[in-house]
Amino acid sequence: MKRRLAIFILVLSSLMLQSCKEAGYSFKNATENTTEYSINVSYDNFHGEKSEVITIDEGVKPSLHFSFVTESGNLGVYVKDAERKLVYVKNSVGTSEFKVDLESAGEYIVTMIGDEHKGSFNMFWGSNVEGNSMYVNPYQNLSKGKWRKANFHTHAGTGPNTCGSNDIDVVVNAYREANFSFLAISNHDLFSDTSEFTDKNMTMVPGVEYSVQEHMVTVGCDQSLHEYDHQTAINMAKEAGGFTILAHPNWPQQWFWNKYRLLNLKGYIGIEAINMLINRLPTGEPIATDVWDYLLASNP
Repeated sequence: MKRRLAIFILVLSSLMLQSCKEAGYSFKNATENTTEYSINVSYDNFHGEKSEVITIDEGVKPSLHFSFVTESGNLGVYVKDAERKLVYVKNSVGTSEFKVDLESAGEYIVTMIGDEHKGSFNMFWGSNVEGNSMYVNPYQNLSKGKWRKANFHTHAGTGPNTCGSNDIDVVVNAYREANFSFLAISNHDLFSDTSEFTDKNMTMVPGVEYSVQEHMVTVGCDQSLHEYDHQTAINMAKEAGGFTILAHPNWPQQWFWNKYRLLNLKGYIGIEAINMLINRLPTGEPIATDVWDYLLASNP
């Protein structure tokens, strides 16, 4: 009887250990960056279930923002509220970005389920913490200097790749009358020499909009770099004494900037936070403060 009891306990213990192992998770070659309001993990392999308890503050729109990259394997996600009620589930998540709207602020449990998955998952949510320094204005206490108006993403001309509705001189004069100090005519994959329009009131700056897949604006560079990949183009613009801004991150369809790409590109100095042209399109979002928030929270 004692022997049977010992065997039963041994089998039961084995089942319990097996259950714990299956309920856990494992990563291979993982890089994880977690803040109070974001979780970003990339890896060569993720298997099992990883749960996170998050809190969405009162006073902000209750939502979760997800960004997934799937190179192989399978990934799923489900969300439960504080009462353990299932409020969202999605299986077989491919490379995608989406937002999940929730009913209210409070505590939620987010579980990622990986089946030999290679890629990454990124998640962030809103906060309303008093004194939260997620946004830092470096000019808040500016006591000297003078504000200047500039636009580095401007289309002009009526030829191929210009995307313009008016000739360059018409556009330049409109900005001059609006008291701009700096202006770049940055047509698609086409350098337009506008140096002749520089005068004592407004300086013309060379620029080109790189428009191969995701768009970006190279400023201070007098050639189109569209024949190179994004990272090489950013590096070349910097070597030429210029800089790069990623254009309209929330543009619809194929020119949408994937947040995984935003984190992995190096050397660009910023993003285009507002592009009101998108308001004329059936999809997309002109305001990109969600992307700005994501990058600041991720601390790339």
